[in-house]
Amino acid sequence: WLCSGRNAENAVNGHGRMTLLTDMPSDIERTLMSDPQTLLGFINYAAQRYPAQMYDLVLWDHGGGPTLGFGMDNRVEEENTMSVGAIAKCLKESAVDRFDIVNFDACLMSSVEVAATLSECADYLVLSVETEPGYGQEYVTWLDALAKDPGMNGYALGRIIVDAMIAFYE
Repeated sequence: WLCSGRNAENAVNGHGRMTLLTDMPSDIERTLMSDPQTLLGFINYAAQRYPAQMYDLVLWDHGGGPTLGFGMDNRVEEENTMSVGAIAKCLKESAVDRFDIVNFDACLMSSVEVAATLSECADYLVLSVETEPGYGQEYVTWLDALAKDPGMNGYALGRIIVDAMIAFYE
């Protein structure tokens, strides 16, 4: 989906709009979400179709830290997570030179091993050392802040992401 704000050209009656992207390459449209090639294909598609000055990759799903990795495609029966090393390889091979933020909206991803593995891929990491509550991160606040100041840097956005989540659950 492509989301646009209330001031966008395609806004309707002063409200933003969500547009279904129908040109997703078929080779990544129905593949296993825990397959590193799916992640790489998505990143390259998004970067080529929607180039940006800042790249914040949000990885939302189940996290298992450096041992169990990230994500699980519930469409299949067997365990199928992506290792942190495979994620780092995808990020390094992607069309994005370096991410401003890699944001795991997932449990247990904050460890020295994860940080060391991804340090060459992003300026900042947003990670949770503990299990996250069921709703995950609070996206409205930080997406609104980014829309109001699209030139903010990764450090400022990362702080807003963390502060918004803390405030939401307090």
